[in-house]
Amino acid sequence: MPKRGLKEAETDQWLKLSRGVASALSGYMESNNLSRADLATELGVSQQYISRVLSGTVNFSFKSIAKIEAALGVNCIEPVNFSREQKSSRI
Repeated sequence: MPKRGLKEAETDQWLKLSRGVASALSGYMESNNLSRADLATELGVSQQYISRVLSGTVNFSFKSIAKIEAALGVNCIEPVNFSREQKSSRI
């Protein structure tokens, strides 16, 4: 079996992070009894964008994540642990 390339590993990593944002927003919606339309209104974006975000396949910029977090008062991505004691797959 051939080794996976860096490009595939990068894609896997940002998809994992995108799914994490989608999960955080789904949890926020559920906790606050919000529809996709409600969330779109809170964020000032279209319902189509919310649908894309919730699909877990959006390649976010840090700026867009920061806007979401600021608007909702939530953390969408987990903090990075830079401890050398725990080996992590993060780069």
